Amino acid sequence: VKKTLYRMSQASPDRDLNESVSLLGIDDTMMNVDEDEESTMTFTATDHHFDGVGIAMEEEWDSMNDFEGKPPLKKSTNAIFITLNIVNTAIGAGILTISYAYSLSGIILGIVFLFISYILSIITMNLLIKAAKFTQKRSLQEISKVLFPKRVGHIFGIIFELSIILQTFGICSGYNVIAATALKKQITHLIHIPDSKDWIWIYDMMHMDVFYLFLVVAFVIYPLSTLRHIKVLSITSTASILVIFAIITIVFVHYFIPGEYHFPAGELITHPIVYVSKNWMNIALSANFYIFAFGAHNTILPSVSEYGKKIPGRKINLAIIVALTFCLLCYLVISVSGYMLFRDNTFDNILLNFPMANIAFTIARFGIVFVICVSSPLMVYSMRYSIFKMLHWEKVSTAWWHVFTSLITIGCFIIAALVPNITIIIGYVGSICAIFNTYCIPFVLGIIVEKRWYLRGLYMLLLFLSLVLACVSFVGTTVYTIEFF
Repeated sequence: VKKTLYRMSQASPDRDLNESVSLLGIDDTMMNVDEDEESTMTFTATDHHFDGVGIAMEEEWDSMNDFEGKPPLKKSTNAIFITLNIVNTAIGAGILTISYAYSLSGIILGIVFLFISYILSIITMNLLIKAAKFTQKRSLQEISKVLFPKRVGHIFGIIFELSIILQTFGICSGYNVIAATALKKQITHLIHIPDSKDWIWIYDMMHMDVFYLFLVVAFVIYPLSTLRHIKVLSITSTASILVIFAIITIVFVHYFIPGEYHFPAGELITHPIVYVSKNWMNIALSANFYIFAFGAHNTILPSVSEYGKKIPGRKINLAIIVALTFCLLCYLVISVSGYMLFRDNTFDNILLNFPMANIAFTIARFGIVFVICVSSPLMVYSMRYSIFKMLHWEKVSTAWWHVFTSLITIGCFIIAALVPNITIIIGYVGSICAIFNTYCIPFVLGIIVEKRWYLRGLYMLLLFLSLVLACVSFVGTTVYTIEFF
């Protein structure tokens, strides 16, 4: 009955609910709609108009569906789905690198940066949702066409989408590096290959990063990336969040357990706790890690696209706050305990600091590979979504779907093989694309859609500071790259 009333309201938006009920011949005892239910059946006018009342409006219903013609998910289900995907995307590799960021910036400055990134990420994600509701569009390219003049909007839309594509491309490449490195360290420890002439080719292959990179991309990331709908990954997202929680717990508990990874008492003087770093290059480098800690902005609009015509802003905003708050708590626990354990000796993958023979961390390393392999397809989906929107492809054949998936995954594989350093990848991707996508684009949209002058002024100031941060971070990454090579 509700579906029929929905279709009738789409055909004749001016007709109220009671009139539609009477036209259907429904008795009062058959349907009792209270005020709350009635408010949920108020729909906005659309461009589609039909003659008659009781006809089946399949065209309007199908236009709201995805490629397979299924109706949108329930809003409660979508809110949970968005929460899980934000957590899975934001926290996947972040828990491994955040302690390393503390070793660059200092623990006090790191905590301050983490809270600033948390607050700004909530604001900017809400601005993306606000722009989507304001324009009733589901991609940055479509939103920019509505908010800007025609030609300017078209150019800005292409720039926005290309920036997201480059960022997701860099994230996938970085994920591949982390997964391949973790696998190589653990498998070479577990499987002993004799260094003799008969086994030399196997020994060399087992100690090549590109070999493990190929295994991860070809047999895990690519098959998952070919899935038509990211809703399917919500189950694996739940499993990956449990793995992340287990890793955080293991690191936190081992902080209180004496072991070979603790500094001897005599070495504490040579490895002091740095509260605020005095090295500007290290501070500039660390900023990218804090931005990436909550960088799930490129999954927001694709996730919102799974709703129908009406976007429940409050539910989505609540899902964003819950997801990012959970990420913040996880980061604080593992970053402080990890940094206090290893201090300036912290690796860019905290799990590599712990002994390879430890069974708990052996499981954790394989677990983080699983998390990365689940998170990477979400990035591929976001990139592919932006490409299809740029090409104005509403429906995509299976052949083209696999072609673009192959091109994306192969490209990420090549970058990860050529630049096997996560700090350099995060540094350049962060300074060139992540700051632009995470902060600059939402602040520009907020300046346009926001009516209150003081908030518009605030967004202008934050936009300027974001551009300054991008320039400083780029210079710091360049200096680090020159010293590295």
